[in-house]
Amino acid sequence: MLVGVFLLAGAVALPPLGEPVGDSLTIYVRDSPVGSTTREGGSVLYRVLFKPDGYPESCSIMESTGNAIIEERACMIARRRFRFHPSYGVDGQPKYRFYEQRIVFRNREGDTPLARVPPPPYILQVARLPDEGRPFIVHVNVEVDVAGGLVACAVTDEGSNPAYARAACDALPDIWRPMVEKDMAGQPVAYVSPLRVGFEQAAPG
Repeated sequence: MLVGVFLLAGAVALPPLGEPVGDSLTIYVRDSPVGSTTREGGSVLYRVLFKPDGYPESCSIMESTGNAIIEERACMIARRRFRFHPSYGVDGQPKYRFYEQRIVFRNREGDTPLARVPPPPYILQVARLPDEGRPFIVHVNVEVDVAGGLVACAVTDEGSNPAYARAACDALPDIWRPMVEKDMAGQPVAYVSPLRVGFEQAAPG
């Protein structure tokens, strides 16, 4: 359920992003590279670009672990198994989309799913926070054009305070710089992506 859509161009709301196909995003303990992690595991933050049809286009390591084996395993699994239903832009056309997560491999056997840890949020400092001043996060979906321009922002949290939901989208140009993204042929592509905006109270000054 979208609680707010704020258009920076165009007149049609950004639709919800396509859902994963089944459990295709699940990585299991048995997927961990044998002998390449400690008993506590090996962590890798990766980012996958999906084509408009929901199949992976490319996979990038966003935070190097120094362990090429687990980095290669994470991207191999993503390219072979990950699938999304198509995601659409404000023009009603299917778009490329991103998926970014951290996975912690475990040096064990079994069918237990590994936990998926979301990437850190983009931080927005405000003079005052609701709910007794506790930091909180607003989830948004964005669309970016081929030139790296922000087209639309949609808040996806049902319980978001409306004022802060709007602030999350309004502040994006100040705290997040969209990249010009390219497909495997080197051509710029328009894309949609989920983002997390974290609100923190600014220190008195």
